[in-house]
Amino acid sequence: MDWERQLTEIGALWHHDGHRERPYALLTSGMISAHYIDMSFAVARPAVIAKAARQLAATLVGSYGGSQKYIICGQQEGSTTLGSRIAEELDCGFMYTTKASEGADKIMVLAERFHGMFPEDSLVILVEDVTTTAGTSVASRRALEKVGFKLFRDIILTVVDRTNGRNEFGFEIISCLKAGEFISWKEGENPHVPNGKEIVEPVRPKTERGRKLMRRRI
Repeated sequence: MDWERQLTEIGALWHHDGHRERPYALLTSGMISAHYIDMSFAVARPAVIAKAARQLAATLVGSYGGSQKYIICGQQEGSTTLGSRIAEELDCGFMYTTKASEGADKIMVLAERFHGMFPEDSLVILVEDVTTTAGTSVASRRALEKVGFKLFRDIILTVVDRTNGRNEFGFEIISCLKAGEFISWKEGENPHVPNGKEIVEPVRPKTERGRKLMRRRI
């Protein structure tokens, strides 16, 4: 399946048009990019999420077999829908982590409703909708280890892998789309403009204001 085309067709994938007065996208990770994947548009179309879940589940089973009983762990709130559908495909358990704090020292915790529900030796696999720095997964891994779980081969199942080869945390990323050309940068390091600085302040795309600013005609 051509996932780049699919995401573009439903409005989930945005590319900067090169106009210097159009704002770039400020990603959740804090990085800036000329490309943005808004998976809210995919979540709003259950058939798209179902396709991604089937593909990711099939790839996982093809690589590691289906005899193990996995526990799929989504990460609120971006990947809980996807994680639940993957668990359905694998006929296995599902849980999710939630945010306890934001920022550079992001803290995730296992949702209280799942404490004591699964054996601690379960094979846990994390799910993200889009993986850029894997910072949320690092925090979720720490939260799960704190309550006795360990990740199965440090796998992340994700729709879009935009790490571009950066994997300092040692995760194995299984994705529907590897978007290596979707580069991101820190503030003041924009490779597309003089001196690396944007003329217009980057915006958070996943807001009504952000979507309007990013798509308005200039």
